[in-house]
Amino acid sequence: MTRAQTSLGVGALLLAIAAGWTGPEAVMSAAASPVNLTLVTIGGSVGVCVLGRMARRDWFHPFLFPFGYVALTLLAPLTYLVIGHQSIGVLAPSEGSLGLTAAFTLTLAGLASGTGLGMAVTSSLQTRRMQRRVDNSNLLFLGRLALAVTIPLRLYEIATHIGQPYGQGSAVDFGPDKALAAASVMLLLVGVILVVVANTQLRDTIATRSDFGLFALVAVPTLLSGSRGDLVAPVVFALWAHNTYVRRIHLGTGFVVAVVIVFLFQGVSGSRSGAAFYEGPQQAVARTLSTIGVPAFTTARTIEHVPTDQPFLHGTTYLSAIERQLPSFVATPLLGPPTDTGTFVFRRVIHFNSPNAGFAYSLPAEGYLNWGFLGVFGVAALGGVLLGYSYKKQGSPPTRALHLLYPVIVASLPGSLRSDAVAQIKLVFYPMVILATAYAIARIADARDVSPSSPKRVHTPNTAASGAISPGLET
Repeated sequence: MTRAQTSLGVGALLLAIAAGWTGPEAVMSAAASPVNLTLVTIGGSVGVCVLGRMARRDWFHPFLFPFGYVALTLLAPLTYLVIGHQSIGVLAPSEGSLGLTAAFTLTLAGLASGTGLGMAVTSSLQTRRMQRRVDNSNLLFLGRLALAVTIPLRLYEIATHIGQPYGQGSAVDFGPDKALAAASVMLLLVGVILVVVANTQLRDTIATRSDFGLFALVAVPTLLSGSRGDLVAPVVFALWAHNTYVRRIHLGTGFVVAVVIVFLFQGVSGSRSGAAFYEGPQQAVARTLSTIGVPAFTTARTIEHVPTDQPFLHGTTYLSAIERQLPSFVATPLLGPPTDTGTFVFRRVIHFNSPNAGFAYSLPAEGYLNWGFLGVFGVAALGGVLLGYSYKKQGSPPTRALHLLYPVIVASLPGSLRSDAVAQIKLVFYPMVILATAYAIARIADARDVSPSSPKRVHTPNTAASGAISPGLET
């Protein structure tokens, strides 16, 4: 598989770099219209997913769920605009331009080539690097504690926003309340990760009844507050863990889960805007496309205004994203309001000033904002390299945070794809720091408490489901 990955990476790299330097015209040499280019991109994306399926019978292979999700998120709204000639929210069919289509083509080309390259040049973890023991019962306790702390944070968020319009001040509020809301998101994800991983190693299941109940106590107030995205990452991680450590998820089961999630989320979307939970299939499709259509809207608007009204920023927003990894209530007094981040630059570009609504921006739009079409490809390629690297660094049993970097990236992908660089980094960096701390505590406790009378159970993973775990690794 290494030769195939290398060929894919090098081939897509050369083609997309040439396209990036010369603009969308190079991409469109064989596809002179948005419709043709969309169809070519759909075909290429399906080919990448087929390659991933041939490589491993693992639904979470980088060329399957991660790449497939990005392709679906970008191409479904684009197809609706370009081929279906239907509006998506405020995005009219006429805005499905050649530039937007080229940007999405380059995004997928960059992601595929970067992933192949990352997998090709990264070696899997060796047995000698995995000789660490972790007390999974301690991890389970820490995970349940994190979920328990999340419950009052969620209830506080609801209590402080009762009677206010949805989104009141959310776009310009950087105080302690915003930091508490962000902390609850991180604790929710980390709590689920620790509970799920520990249970798979101790009991061959992702959660006990009490753990499901604890998660429900967090999920219900989250949905009541109108939030949906906060629950996506924990659910995706749980599915990955079940597929990797318990048993492979069948295609039919995965489809049913996806339909249930989409139905629930479109209902919450309608409810928070004052409409009925379900208003028929056509309205459900429209709500879903509006939700996942954020990259289409932000990228189309960015291409429309840059560099005509706003010059390319040459990496300024990414530098700001690194500087603002501190909590907002600390970063804002030190650095001032985050007006130099991708989200706020976009608000200025389109002259949007409402404090109660905003746009989370997107990965292809910010790449274009900084370096044009070359940036679209380059940013996606860097993300792909990280995806490929982390896939090869998975370990079983997971005995340190690095072994869980890949599923954390995959779980955060639905949120990071439609966020600016500040959130993209935080969605991975903060959970990994907390996980590293939790594993350090579990190892310390393991070294102190383990005795011959308290043996540890070592779990053998579902190797048929997880192709990243080599037979030579510790089992």
